[in-house]
Amino acid sequence: MRKSLFLFIIVSLSAMLSVGAVEYTSGEYRSPSGLQTQFSDYMEDVRNKIQKNWNDPELLEQGKVILKFKIARDGELYAYDVKESSGNLILDEFAIEALQKSAPFGEFPADTHRDYLNVQFEFDSTIVKTDKMKELVAQSEKFMNIDNKRARNIIDEAIKEAEGDCVAYFLYARRHKLDKLLCDADAAQKDLAECKRLKNIYNKRRIQTCMRALEEEETPFGHFALANAYDLAGEYKNALFEIEKAIAMTELNQAYKRYRAEIAARIK
Repeated sequence: MRKSLFLFIIVSLSAMLSVGAVEYTSGEYRSPSGLQTQFSDYMEDVRNKIQKNWNDPELLEQGKVILKFKIARDGELYAYDVKESSGNLILDEFAIEALQKSAPFGEFPADTHRDYLNVQFEFDSTIVKTDKMKELVAQSEKFMNIDNKRARNIIDEAIKEAEGDCVAYFLYARRHKLDKLLCDADAAQKDLAECKRLKNIYNKRRIQTCMRALEEEETPFGHFALANAYDLAGEYKNALFEIEKAIAMTELNQAYKRYRAEIAARIK
């Protein structure tokens, strides 16, 4: 099983001014201007290309980031920016990295005279691994503080759905909270211990995945990702060592330097 990744695209078709919008969701295009037929295949290709360059979601925590970017007629990435940050630096950087690796895109359809596409692209990474687990977690949240016993029973089902995978650490964290609300101190203590055990395995797997990626291709971003993996595992000296490597390989990324300061502060 793998974590789900949801990609959502809003496209503004424009020359100098926006003249319409296309919304992509569940494989369908809708546009009040009726322009979707001209670019539907093109945007599907854009989505698929970014999807292929999206790094292993095992490296990501749960979150959502929205990028906005402009594609020129020849397919070149003209400009990009983070419209809505996930609040998680590593997730934002993964999204940017996927976009940069995907450029250039293909040339525009021959029957269009447009010079640019303004695209809004949403990355939504969730730890929830299957549709059933997603549904169970949503149901549990619905009954939280209303019927905590029922909410706990639903989380029990979600834990079974995880089939022992270490990503279930977050489910034990939720059940720990419900145990406390149900005044079951012994169960709460056991769930907290299991949460910590699985999270430790999850952190080690994340570190190993980053190391394998660096063996295939050593890049500043690869060292940045490994630094984040060490950071989340509480191995701050190793994290600082890796972020220093990332900074040494590029002088332009101020985000790496800010992250170095954050890690250094944690060591103190």
